[in-house]
Amino acid sequence: QHCAYGDCTSDLENARGGVFCVTHEQEYGPRCHIVGCTRQKVARTQACERHQEQWNR
Repeated sequence: QHCAYGDCTSDLENARGGVFCVTHEQEYGPRCHIVGCTRQKVARTQACERHQEQWNR
């Protein structure tokens, strides 16, 4: 499996639930996974407070 960021084909940092390689995990891991959002995600979720409802659909 490879990184979900753009055209990156690096191996995942965490193949059990991770979506990014080491480089992109450091840069984007703590951020909301809604495209275009740069806010910090809520602990143990993949979205910021503003996008929780949208993420959980």
